[in-house]
Amino acid sequence: MRFLPISFLVLSLAVTTLVTQPASALASGTSSADSLFERQGLAPDANTDTRALTALQLKFEDATIRGDVAFVSSVEDPTMTMVHGDRWTTGGRPQLADDRAAYNQRVASRAYYVHDLDPTSLRSELHRDLAICYGRYLSVVSKPAGSNAPGKITSIWFERVFRKLPNGHWVYLSHRTVHGPINSPAGIDPTRVAWTSTEAEQAKVPVNPPGAYALPPVSGANGGVPVDQDPTVSNSPEAAEVIAFQTALEDALVKGDSAFVNKAIADDFSMVHGDIWIRGGPAGRVDGKDDFLQYAATKHYMVRDNDHVHVEMHGDVAIAYGRSISFVPGRAATTPSQGWSSAWYERVYEKRAGQWQIVSHRTVFGPTYGSTREALGAR
Repeated sequence: MRFLPISFLVLSLAVTTLVTQPASALASGTSSADSLFERQGLAPDANTDTRALTALQLKFEDATIRGDVAFVSSVEDPTMTMVHGDRWTTGGRPQLADDRAAYNQRVASRAYYVHDLDPTSLRSELHRDLAICYGRYLSVVSKPAGSNAPGKITSIWFERVFRKLPNGHWVYLSHRTVHGPINSPAGIDPTRVAWTSTEAEQAKVPVNPPGAYALPPVSGANGGVPVDQDPTVSNSPEAAEVIAFQTALEDALVKGDSAFVNKAIADDFSMVHGDIWIRGGPAGRVDGKDDFLQYAATKHYMVRDNDHVHVEMHGDVAIAYGRSISFVPGRAATTPSQGWSSAWYERVYEKRAGQWQIVSHRTVFGPTYGSTREALGAR
């Protein structure tokens, strides 16, 4: 059983597949903002790669509900992982966590009545042989626990990572739910923000209106997957190497070591600030490599720390997630209440020519500001 909600017709009027940035968003970027905004928000029909990625994801969702394990397996990397529920975006446990075998078992058991990708929400970052796709799909589980009836329609907002093989085919590495599940009657998500929205318009859309969040409160059996049982968390020497590399890059930014920063950051790096994108909105600011070289040269940061860090390993690709804590003296001097900041993130690293480089950073929660480090609390 598969359907396309009529609500998509309404949504497509509000969010087109054209990449159109609000003037306010473009104005807030740096000298490289135009190309960076384009790179962090390519529409499904932007080029050959985005069309191929969109087609792959549509077929993947369709195969999921049909129980077509053969097709699903054919486009999954052996290391493919999937994290369900967004609690990890603030340091909590995921609702569920699958490796390839566990997800394929869901497919084989036909666990979903509906798994419909919303093309109007889909955007892609392209980084050579890597693609970072984000958007939402609508989901209806076949029989929720303790019930003989189908579940409710929910919106699942995600960040996915794909790798292009030498033969030109894309394979699925990772899925992480960044927002949701959100109860979405008739397919309409009450938390959705339009891609063309202004900051004033975004402020009118509630992040978590009453009754919207579909996950039960954290307790007992609903506590989520412990880290030591999470198949997406790697404790390998390679994962430790990535964490050490990430720490070295943060230290280099603080010390003003431009030579190390230049080697550590990929030329096609992009950093998406703010978390409005997890609900369909455009980033208010995007930094590239040149911006971080400038930050190093001017010693923009006095503190750059990370905590709650875990790593997924996918061969020469690593996905790190956790919380970044920063202190910016210049900002503290003008706006003391914003000198300190924290942001939860998902970062993608790739080993290129034997050297780890950071390719992408996306803020999944935040930023949170404070006048002191302690004021940031757990957020």
